[in-house]
Amino acid sequence: EACQTAADQAGKRLVVSMSLGGTGSSLTFDSVVKTLYTGGATLVVAAAGNYGNNAFSYPASYGGAMSVAATDQNNKRAIFSQFNSQVEISGPGVAVKSTFPSDTYRSWSGTSMATPHVAA
Repeated sequence: EACQTAADQAGKRLVVSMSLGGTGSSLTFDSVVKTLYTGGATLVVAAAGNYGNNAFSYPASYGGAMSVAATDQNNKRAIFSQFNSQVEISGPGVAVKSTFPSDTYRSWSGTSMATPHVAA
């Protein structure tokens, strides 16, 4: 539904950042991502996955999405990061500080942490 709302914002440039994913694909979700991409005004940026192999993860591996891998402190591919043919870009994804309940911060690792860096 959120993706469809983005698609309905004709004439506005938008970035949809998705820090989620899994191995299952959906024709419906793929169609929405393609619609956003072909509309030309929306960029879908999605986490590539954390299995450390070349398997596809979705929504990042849909043709209309920009798949984001994670890099470590040495700007090398993080050991857990996907590295398949759909990955287009990478961002910092190891020990990234993020907010946590009770007004604190925690460090997290994953392609979901790299994706917002690219989307920004």
